[in-house]
Amino acid sequence: MASAIGLSLQCTALIILLQLKPDSPVVLIWAYALLMGFGAGSWLPTMSMLVSRNFGLKHYGTVFGVVNFAQSIGAAIGPLVAGMMYDSMGTYHWAFVLFAALYAISLPAVLLVKRPRARQ
Repeated sequence: MASAIGLSLQCTALIILLQLKPDSPVVLIWAYALLMGFGAGSWLPTMSMLVSRNFGLKHYGTVFGVVNFAQSIGAAIGPLVAGMMYDSMGTYHWAFVLFAALYAISLPAVLLVKRPRARQ
């Protein structure tokens, strides 16, 4: 649930960012910055908790390393995709729409994660 809250904060922040105009109130910029900051900051502790709870501690380092590697690939590709979209369209608007949609897809995915049953 904590991971879903963090993803929701990031998705909400992107929706606010999409609404910003040159004459937008400063409070919207602060709202975006705070929501994105708290949302992004929630990734490490919540993902660590999900991995340890669902996979146990025996192979925690390996599993968390794979999860972190996958996240790092996404973090590396995201700016490249946004830049390519800007070059072809002349705006970042659709890149932010894409990223908000990906956050929206990730929310139910995280909420559908079920704790495995203990082996008997």
